[in-house]
Amino acid sequence: AVKNISKPKIAVLGLAFKNGTDDCRESPAMEKFHKSYYLKEKELVAGCGFYLLHTGYLHTEKNTFYRFGGYNCWHVVAQGEGLVKCGGKIFHLKKGDLFSVMYGSQIEYGPLPETEWEFYYLRVEGPRCDELTRRMGLTPDHPVRFGGGETLVRLFRDVWSLASGDCPVPELYNSGLLRIVGCMVPENPASAISHADLVEKAGKLLESPMGFHYNVNELCTALHVSRVTLFHAFKQEKNCSPSDFIGQYRIRKCRNLLEENPHLLISEISTLAHFRDEKYFIRFFRKYMAVTPGQYRKQFLKEQKFLSYKP
Repeated sequence: AVKNISKPKIAVLGLAFKNGTDDCRESPAMEKFHKSYYLKEKELVAGCGFYLLHTGYLHTEKNTFYRFGGYNCWHVVAQGEGLVKCGGKIFHLKKGDLFSVMYGSQIEYGPLPETEWEFYYLRVEGPRCDELTRRMGLTPDHPVRFGGGETLVRLFRDVWSLASGDCPVPELYNSGLLRIVGCMVPENPASAISHADLVEKAGKLLESPMGFHYNVNELCTALHVSRVTLFHAFKQEKNCSPSDFIGQYRIRKCRNLLEENPHLLISEISTLAHFRDEKYFIRFFRKYMAVTPGQYRKQFLKEQKFLSYKP
């Protein structure tokens, strides 16, 4: 899908974003719909090395190209088809394909002639943002990846939806970014690390500030291994799957929060445990404990009262 560059007949335009939050603009000359959010005031997650600065959804008008460079911003085509021009080449992108504005280069992008397209974008900053971009196979000379499909569109939309809903939990944004990276990083079944060391490193990641948000794909991304490698490591060392291990870890943390904070509402415990809503927290807890969080805490306090009773 790479062709030699020819002079485009489409006008190349530049777009300057405004500062501020909840920046929604409609420009008849360039855009049919544009809804974006700045997250500058969100608290950074300790030890992560990256964060989401800006996310948006854009539906362009026909014959509109943009030229950008000098920062990291990932895009996924949500509808339609378009062209990305960089380094003397033109890349033809379809729904689910990924492209990125990057440091050290400039790209031009827009829909096919006489058509429109839509895309989500995520501007990622921090000392590790270049590393994440490279791990997805993106370089200044080749800033595109093909074949992300509907899954990648959904992952971008999920992060954008967090911002549109004014989600206050910064870890959820970072978790969404890791899911995107995990979706695009090629699996590498060969690994020099032993199964025991791999499981130990996975445990340390779960104990980190992002621990509540790691799923299997995100652990694979962080550990540079495939799902197959991680599965065999946990089966050998723990006699369980990575998914079971993560679930048991999260449920221990949730139990500790319930036991140590008897004065907090279940909704407040849900927020502390970084669940998106109280209903999901209750379903998750019941799956592992066969009781609701409220029932578990009531039984725990009853037992504590019995143990502390002195006739």
